Amino acid sequence: MCKGAHSHEGELPLITPSGEARYLYMKVSIPEPYRQNLKKVLVSYIDITRQKLYEKSLEENQQELSQY
Repeated sequence: MCKGAHSHEGELPLITPSGEARYLYMKVSIPEPYRQNLKKVLVSYIDITRQKLYEKSLEENQQELSQY
């Protein structure tokens, strides 16, 4: 992890093999007993594609409304 941190999280945009855009929320953490040897690392992903599409739609609607 960066600068001694024991966890990291963030959003990852990706393109599937079929060409579909998807967005994932990822979290990586190292449990306390394994921080020195990194024998165990926990990784979790959540598909946030629907949320991102709603956010984009909302932003577009707000821009459209601001023109009036």
